[in-house]
Amino acid sequence: MNKRAKGKLLVSKVVKLLESWGWMVEVCRPRLMFIGPGRVIQKEEDFFGAWDIWAFRKEPEGNFVTRLIQVSTIENLSSKKKQVQNFPSGYGLQELWLWVSGRGCHFRTFQAGPLGFVETTDKDRILK
Repeated sequence: MNKRAKGKLLVSKVVKLLESWGWMVEVCRPRLMFIGPGRVIQKEEDFFGAWDIWAFRKEPEGNFVTRLIQVSTIENLSSKKKQVQNFPSGYGLQELWLWVSGRGCHFRTFQAGPLGFVETTDKDRILK
C-alpha cells in the first residue's frame, strides 16, 4: 500500500468515527491540475494548507463547534506539528489524530493549546 492509499484509509476511519459520534464531516477533495497539453493530474490540497478534515456539530445550547483535524501516523508526529503550528488559534478545536500500528492498533489524539500540542487522554473529551 502506498502512502496516498494509506492516508486515505486513515482519513476514512476518522470520518466514520466522527460521523458515528454525530459530527458533520467535510474532507478535502482532489482538484484537477493541467500539467501540459492533454495531461491532467489530481492533486490533494488540505483545508488552509494544513487540515485533512473539517467537522461541525451543533451543541444542545445552539452553538456550533468546529474541529480541524490532521490525520497521519505516529511516525510523522513532529512534521505534522510543524505543518499546523502556525495556524491561528481560536478557529475551533485543532487536533492531530495519529495512527499507532502494531498490536492494539489505535489513534492517539493531540489537541492544540497555549503550549503547543498536548496528548488528549480523556476519552470523553475526544468524543465531544
